[in-house]
Amino acid sequence: MAKLKPYGEYRETGLLWLDKAPKHWSEIRIKDLIDNVASGIWGNEPITGSLENFTCIRVADFNMSTFSVKSSNLTLRNISIPNSDKRWLKKGDLLIEKSGGGEKQPVGRVIIYQEFGRAVCSNFISKISFNKTKANSKFILYVLNMLQLRKDVLPYIKQTTGIQNLDEKAYFSQFIILPPKGEQDQIARFLDNKLFKINKFIKAKKRQIVLLKELKQAIINQAVTKGINLNVPMKDSGVEWIGEIPEHWDVRKLSNIAVIILSGLDKKSYDGQRQVKLCNYIDVYSNHYITNDINFMTATAKENEIMKFSLFKGDIIITKDSESWDDIAVPAYVSEDLENVLCGYHLAIIRVNTLDVYKQFLFKSFLSNYVAYQFNIKAKGVTRYGISYQHIHDTMIVIPPFREQKEIVSFIINQTQTIDKAIETIQKQIDLVKEYRTTLISEVVTGKVDVRHIPVEDTDEFIEDIDGEDEGIFVEKFTEEV
Repeated sequence: MAKLKPYGEYRETGLLWLDKAPKHWSEIRIKDLIDNVASGIWGNEPITGSLENFTCIRVADFNMSTFSVKSSNLTLRNISIPNSDKRWLKKGDLLIEKSGGGEKQPVGRVIIYQEFGRAVCSNFISKISFNKTKANSKFILYVLNMLQLRKDVLPYIKQTTGIQNLDEKAYFSQFIILPPKGEQDQIARFLDNKLFKINKFIKAKKRQIVLLKELKQAIINQAVTKGINLNVPMKDSGVEWIGEIPEHWDVRKLSNIAVIILSGLDKKSYDGQRQVKLCNYIDVYSNHYITNDINFMTATAKENEIMKFSLFKGDIIITKDSESWDDIAVPAYVSEDLENVLCGYHLAIIRVNTLDVYKQFLFKSFLSNYVAYQFNIKAKGVTRYGISYQHIHDTMIVIPPFREQKEIVSFIINQTQTIDKAIETIQKQIDLVKEYRTTLISEVVTGKVDVRHIPVEDTDEFIEDIDGEDEGIFVEKFTEEV
């Protein structure tokens, strides 16, 4: 950004979200640049062998890193509309999220349709086609996403029954600042080029995090099933997916070493009940350790619920429901005494009730692949998967002697703390680059910097694979450093 210079002359705009703009840029309503807007269609379930099964783009298919459609797992629907219908998508159309959103993420996100295949968008989305002589759709894409990220879209949102709805008529009636068409084209090329490089960097960094997590997982898997002394005699565990374990170790059902409590406590508050804090699904899913630093939700509970669902230091909490069968029983460990915190709905408490099991060892076991596998194969469901009390009850756990459990926990902590620090450092790099990306878009499309004379190449591709450091070399180098 330091190398980019401002324009020579500016003028006042009269807009609330932008005080000054380049003198030669003009104010125009978004609607005056649009050829047509069409609401999406959900259609019907796909019919085997039908020629009317087409891709239907959903909000879940929005890739906001590249402002494009995700390339995999797209939804097929049976769509029976004429070929002339304006709801068919064309290359260059913008798709705007008009319904949905949430407290932290308002509606109004926009992507560009770059594909050539026959497709429509869902009823939570509108398709916008712009007049190509007046507007570069890529430039407008960047402007609209800037407005959404800065939450300048909020005045145009109506909320009903918890769902945000964009008032499209009012939203498209607002003024934006528009440079001449040729300048729009150059700005779009410049941002495409810059974002391509930024996204490539982020993708490579994310892949490094994945590799580091795999290395950490391998350390945990080895330690909790084979131990840290590789020279001890081994025996068959009697469990196919566990394989051999040290000869002096045991395998027990979880129900023989812990109490299992399924929580049914909802998030509502009722008169006459005591106020409590709730540890909810997202708190467990997003944190390895549950502490008082978490901003717990406030609710109420009956006295018997407080007695049953209160959380204590050493408790393990797992998620017992998920949209995916392979993302279930995610564990978190209560690492300190909590103040008036209860376990919320869709969670289960695992509380060790025997003196020969070290609580942190059991938590590390829950982080291992062999425990996760047992829950994955037992998960039942169609659109949402769950595990029952019996599934949790029957989980097989490998148990070494108590002293060895403590040694294994210390070993895992010592071996993985460097990995954790590396992951944290890389994530900070990613976050900084994402901030730069957002700032760059805003600075360029509002005319705070002049990119008219900066040479750029056309970049009409999106990142799917990494063209970076070889994965094997990266892991090998990091392992040597550790």
